[in-house]
Amino acid sequence: MKLFPLINNFRATSYLKAFILNALIGGIITALAIELRLQLEDNSSKYYKFWMNVYNVKSLHIKHKLITTFISTSIVALLIYILFFYIFLYGGGQLSLIRGNISNWKMLTSDRSHLKMGVGKIK
Repeated sequence: MKLFPLINNFRATSYLKAFILNALIGGIITALAIELRLQLEDNSSKYYKFWMNVYNVKSLHIKHKLITTFISTSIVALLIYILFFYIFLYGGGQLSLIRGNISNWKMLTSDRSHLKMGVGKIK
């Protein structure tokens, strides 16, 4: 029995499924980012007080809120993408098919239809 993905019949195998999964990810990340930012606007919240202690200030300035929101949202986004990878095996299409670390514009724009995909490597 395979453990991952947890849901086999809803993978991004069509444009519609890929768009739906991406919309779910975007919506979750956006909703959590907004909620985290709203918590930073409430001076009495534990989240606000935690970041006051981190920055060692009496009140958070707009730059503190911006940096905190960016860091928090980036971490949340990474966790959501990892979660969706384990649930739906989502994100494999974002992998590069170019061999090596150095690529140029010609390699990026050339036709790759001649590449044969193996399991985990390009043959």
